[in-house]
Amino acid sequence: MNNRKRILLWATIDGAAISLLLTIASFVLIDNPLVGVLALAATLILFSSFLYLSRSMNEPLMQPPASQMDAESGLPVHPVTGLYRWWVFRERAGAEIARAQRQNRILAILLLEPGDLIAEPSKEAQLKAADVLRRTIRDGDYAGQFDDSRFVVMLPEIAADGARTAANRLLSDLRSTEEPPMPWRAALVSYPIHGANVDELLAQAQKVLQPGRLESSLRPAS
Repeated sequence: MNNRKRILLWATIDGAAISLLLTIASFVLIDNPLVGVLALAATLILFSSFLYLSRSMNEPLMQPPASQMDAESGLPVHPVTGLYRWWVFRERAGAEIARAQRQNRILAILLLEPGDLIAEPSKEAQLKAADVLRRTIRDGDYAGQFDDSRFVVMLPEIAADGARTAANRLLSDLRSTEEPPMPWRAALVSYPIHGANVDELLAQAQKVLQPGRLESSLRPAS
């Protein structure tokens, strides 16, 4: 709580106490109901202000979405993995989807996440995973950091069978980077079947991945 809120809070408490005393005095000593009603109304208003201030002082400051914070930071890559941040990936994927629409082509997006979502991957595990992505994807593919533990890969101009093969290869390589092997999961979605833009595609991918499964698996969207 900052100093301004603290001052307002105590001023509100003092004002409510004075108004309450005036209310009692108006009925008991002054015998003036109108003054009492006005003082009572002021007491209720001040008490409501007190409740609002006391509630707001415990609320955390609202922060913008992660994608907006990334964009405002001006850093296009994640500080740990060096992969492109989500907002950069989103812009690139949007341009690729527009191109696929013009040329009547397909495009696949892969969302990868650790099988154990409770234990956040270490920095070393994130670095290893990022290195696997760089080594495994094709020259025309595009990998990015969805958040601190999940990755996204865009696979332009690839058929469904080819996308599944690439996704399974990525899962296998990711799993082999850790001892004991770390389980990874992936959701595979494609344009235009599962969405008309990158936000719709990623929303569908997140629906496909159900929490609680620990084995390495690929889940193509139906």
